Amino acid sequence: MDRLARASEDPNGFRGPFAALTLAEVARTDRVASWINETERSELIAAVHAYLETLTVHCGYSDTESWRRSVAHTGDLLLPVSLNPQVRKPQAKDILAAVALKVGTPDHAYICGESERLAAPATYLAFEETFTAEEGSAWFLCLCPPEDPLREDTCRSEAGLTRPHNLKVLTQSAYINAVARHDDRMKPLASAAFEFLNLLA
Repeated sequence: MDRLARASEDPNGFRGPFAALTLAEVARTDRVASWINETERSELIAAVHAYLETLTVHCGYSDTESWRRSVAHTGDLLLPVSLNPQVRKPQAKDILAAVALKVGTPDHAYICGESERLAAPATYLAFEETFTAEEGSAWFLCLCPPEDPLREDTCRSEAGLTRPHNLKVLTQSAYINAVARHDDRMKPLASAAFEFLNLLA
């Protein structure tokens, strides 16, 4: 986990994505048959948060450098954690807090599936009925609150265009996933996502 948490020591962004994939497999085994204790599970989520907090390399694919996918593979790591029946609500909140760090970045337009991969943990936490409809709406709103200056700069800068693009792709993915399941447990997520899409329009 230490290697994942030190994004500043991986300035070109190649090591972190592979560390995230490795830890995703560890998290998957814990989901299948729980063997990590609650403290260690919280430490894993905290490591993901620390990694995303310092991450500056957002790109997915480069013609000259190939794949990196720091953001997408971090979503892959959070997915099995969110599916783990041992995850408690405080940990689920920490998962969503980690996702929120990068889902609406104005620094890079996600075109390699990053938004969809970040949407997956939020979708499955909703499937487990971890949060109320009101809490789901509040989480979406925190991604781009009314006082966010980029709300007024949508068509005047690259950052102003990039952030809503990333937010819309994630929210659309969450909405489609929720509706396609035809499961009443997903209706609060679908409603919250649809409400947020209208705010971004």
